[in-house]
Amino acid sequence: MNEWRNILSVVQRFFQVEEKVQRQHRKHMLMEQLKVIKKELGMEKDDKDAIEEKFKERLKVRSCCVPTACVMKALLKVSKQTMNSLR
Repeated sequence: MNEWRNILSVVQRFFQVEEKVQRQHRKHMLMEQLKVIKKELGMEKDDKDAIEEKFKERLKVRSCCVPTACVMKALLKVSKQTMNSLR
């Protein structure tokens, strides 16, 4: 009789663990879907978008300090190449 109780206890514990894993998996999947939806709505940016935005902002600040148009063109070319490589 004790043996059956032990077996029943193990089986119950197994189902509890399985249920917990399923809940965590579902939560993770829903969070990932929410990220995608927010990104599509423009409410959230991924890392590449954030890097690109910071890069463009820094470029705007730095562009006022660049002395010649030639240097500015070279800087824009390199920055565009860098942004394209992020995609």
